[in-house]
Amino acid sequence: SSLRCSDCENLDKSDRNKHGEAYCPVDRKYVALDSYTCGEFQANFYIITAYCILNKLPFNCEIMTKLLGVRNTYMKNNEEGQEFLEEYEFMGPILAEDLLNDMYRTDVVKELESDYINPMIAFTNEERFEDVQSTFIKMVEKLKIRYGYQENNDKTKRL
Repeated sequence: SSLRCSDCENLDKSDRNKHGEAYCPVDRKYVALDSYTCGEFQANFYIITAYCILNKLPFNCEIMTKLLGVRNTYMKNNEEGQEFLEEYEFMGPILAEDLLNDMYRTDVVKELESDYINPMIAFTNEERFEDVQSTFIKMVEKLKIRYGYQENNDKTKRL
């Protein structure tokens, strides 16, 4: 992951130890600002993690828990989901970092919430896991377009 502890809104940057590390209330310890995100960071859901950071939601919130459940029980167990997760392992951190650094991230987050995240949670509640998967894939494609990435010979490159 390219997300660092310094990107996390949970980190208390005003509470530093003698080594310059900041206090992480999630892990309940001091961490270096350039450390990779904490143990609560969930691999393969980078965009949802960035969404939680930007909305100051804990990493164990309902959104993260439900979507990770779909990833682990549905997406990892079907061909389309597996193929998506393989690419997402590469693209997820890039898109999450772009989202965190987007000067219009507040608007982007609102759009993600209304167009993708809220529907995915509703689909999860209705056990419509195929719809969760297809909505997540559409969200990632939307972000790839927003941040100027295109497919080219099995490698994703910046336009």
